[in-house]
Amino acid sequence: PALTRLKNYSEAVDQYIEVIDNFSEDEALVTEAALYSRRYQQQSKLVDFYSKTVAQSPRDYRWSMVLARIQTSLEDFPAAIDIYERAITIRPDRIDLRIARAGLEERLFRLDDAASDYEKIYQLAYKDPQWMQKVAEVRARQGRTADSVTALKTALIAGRPETPSKYFDVARRLEGWNMLAEAQNFAEQGIDVAGNDLPAAPPIAAQEP
Repeated sequence: PALTRLKNYSEAVDQYIEVIDNFSEDEALVTEAALYSRRYQQQSKLVDFYSKTVAQSPRDYRWSMVLARIQTSLEDFPAAIDIYERAITIRPDRIDLRIARAGLEERLFRLDDAASDYEKIYQLAYKDPQWMQKVAEVRARQGRTADSVTALKTALIAGRPETPSKYFDVARRLEGWNMLAEAQNFAEQGIDVAGNDLPAAPPIAAQEP
């Protein structure tokens, strides 16, 4: 704040760099620094510093991660995606890096790349169904109905106890994506599984005269 009052924005960015160097995992800090640099036209200083740091320490994922987060905050999404690739190559186990990259890929309509990342995240996250549901959403945006259905089945049905609710859940999602024929098919499967246990429809309330 003191440097800002003195309009010494370059030294203020130097201070941010010093703090980031000690707390590189702090995403909020990196975002704050990037937004500060953009506000006071110092973004090239920040980007250039960490571009050089990445080049000097090519096997340290932290600096690629920091640079990618800076580029994201500065809304240079293609550059951020490219830098995330370097960080992920070094630390392929870091799910958070893939999640961040997949979100940017969606924003840029690189939907095949996003789907591929979400599929990898699904495997890394011990088959957490939310990530295969993201694959289904991406495929739905592409109009790839069959792939979307397959992803939903993997996420919500495969390897799980046979219950009608999971079929109805798939049906609701497909209906929301205007895949009506497919939604009807899963709704009917849910009805078949429910059998006599299907709840009766609630009575229609009598209208006031």
